[in-house]
Amino acid sequence: MSFNYKQLHIKNEEGSGLILALMTLMVLSVLGASLGAITIGSYKLGDINRDDTSAYYIAEAGANMAYEEMKAGVLVVNAKNLPEGSFFDSGEGVKGIIDSINGKEYANAYFDPQFGDQPSAKVELREVSGTNPREYVLESIGTIAGKTRTIQKPIEVTWVDKNTGGGDLPAIPDDASIIAGKSINFTGGYINGNIYLDSKQKNSFRLGSWGDINSTNIFTKYEGNVADIYANVPSWKNITPLINKTAYLPLNPPWEAFRESLDYIKLPQSEGYTLLSNLSISGAGFKEISENTIIPNLSLSGGSRLNILTNDKEINIVINNLTISGDSHIKIIGNGKVNLFVKNNFSFKGGSTLNDSGITSKLNIYYFSNKEISLGGGDYLNGNLLIKQADIVLNGGFNITGAILSGGKNITITGGSTNNTIIIAPSIGSTVHFDNGSIKGIIITENLDMTNGTLTYEWFDPDILFPDNSNTTEPSLEDLISSEPAIESD
Repeated sequence: MSFNYKQLHIKNEEGSGLILALMTLMVLSVLGASLGAITIGSYKLGDINRDDTSAYYIAEAGANMAYEEMKAGVLVVNAKNLPEGSFFDSGEGVKGIIDSINGKEYANAYFDPQFGDQPSAKVELREVSGTNPREYVLESIGTIAGKTRTIQKPIEVTWVDKNTGGGDLPAIPDDASIIAGKSINFTGGYINGNIYLDSKQKNSFRLGSWGDINSTNIFTKYEGNVADIYANVPSWKNITPLINKTAYLPLNPPWEAFRESLDYIKLPQSEGYTLLSNLSISGAGFKEISENTIIPNLSLSGGSRLNILTNDKEINIVINNLTISGDSHIKIIGNGKVNLFVKNNFSFKGGSTLNDSGITSKLNIYYFSNKEISLGGGDYLNGNLLIKQADIVLNGGFNITGAILSGGKNITITGGSTNNTIIIAPSIGSTVHFDNGSIKGIIITENLDMTNGTLTYEWFDPDILFPDNSNTTEPSLEDLISSEPAIESD
């Protein structure tokens, strides 16, 4: 009996192996499911990280593409030789480049899809300073699969002054003795040369009892009967020959370009210039200068002389107050160029001369004060006079060969003579008052008031005022535009 019992007991133990096997399988199944869940979670996390990282690199690529477009645009703008204001703020300058890039989105034409999602980068440019160099911030937002990253790239653009007093003289019609923007008041004197009156108004050309206009043509912007532009005509005066010479022609002179020429009247960067104490030369005194120099007060009198030795280079001399009197002379020696920058007072009188036997284009005088300049007394200037804001009076005996470019409201001519001269007074409301004297050249102004004197057209060589700068060293791309590394923003 006991034997049989033991045998039965042993057979029941054999069933426990099956239970152990099932338990083992269950544990393995749970572990497998857990590992699978971990693997799937890791895969999803890797997918999220991939999209987030991709969004950053897409934003960076968008910023780089926009920056390359900006660099190419700045090179084109630099070639236009614009003055500083137009270089930065006009539609044909840097502002135009920014407008073309702002809001641009780089998408399917620039990025291939990734795992079924289309990457894109949207860029914005904003100005953060108004100086030269000018600072900008380029912002780029990269997007893919709902993930976005934003980076910012600081950019600096520099306007490079390639030629002191340089630029281009806007085109002037052939044989134009006068270009007036609003009105001509002609009550005496003599005019020989074409007249361009850029006014659409009646009665814009007032005539007096005296004076002779020997012009080939008189052009007006007035669209009605051209006879209506004439006003204040004495009843006895026959102006039929004058009317027959008058024709409608919408010339549209480049007034804005003439005004932009005033932007070139500015002080140079004077770091490294030699600083002299006040310099007074008198009697038989004689002085030479051969380098860029700053002089608080420079005075020549009593037949003295100052020689500027250019050594075939450009010399800048910055002066607070300049007085030349008593048959004194400033001469330019060599084939270089001289720029005199007068900040406060300029007095030139007593039979003195500036560059009397030199080349006209080799001397520029820049005047920055708002104090009126009065020139006369047998003096002779062979060069260009560029006035930032002051009025100027040319008295009897004053002679000039060269250009007068003035941002002042009034230029008054009471005598003297000029040869191969252009007088440009482009400011709004400007008037040239021609009371006496002789001018051979061209007058460009908003208003001309002529009571006497003689104006005869003479062609003006634009290289006298703005010399050909074809040999000027062009700035490199690195001189014009640079950037800092992109950084991520919130």
